Amino acid sequence: MLVAEDLYERLGLRLSELPKEMWSVGRTVTDELVDLRKAWALIIVPRLGLRMEGHVETFGGNRENLLGLTFLKSIKALLDGPKETCLIV
Repeated sequence: MLVAEDLYERLGLRLSELPKEMWSVGRTVTDELVDLRKAWALIIVPRLGLRMEGHVETFGGNRENLLGLTFLKSIKALLDGPKETCLIV
């Protein structure tokens, strides 16, 4: 899971951050290489009865949130682009 830098800070993920040697390197859409700060987290979605452990990453200046394939494979979602909505079923 990739989260915005400010959300990473607000959630206190820095407290469970892995050592820098274990961080990944990411490539932005503008082909810039960035260090991906990485922390272990427990991700809980009560409404779905979903509970999973995994890593959460961010990088300096990131303002986007992205879910990984492991998370997406555990849910059923209906995306409605024109309405800009997502229905979890």
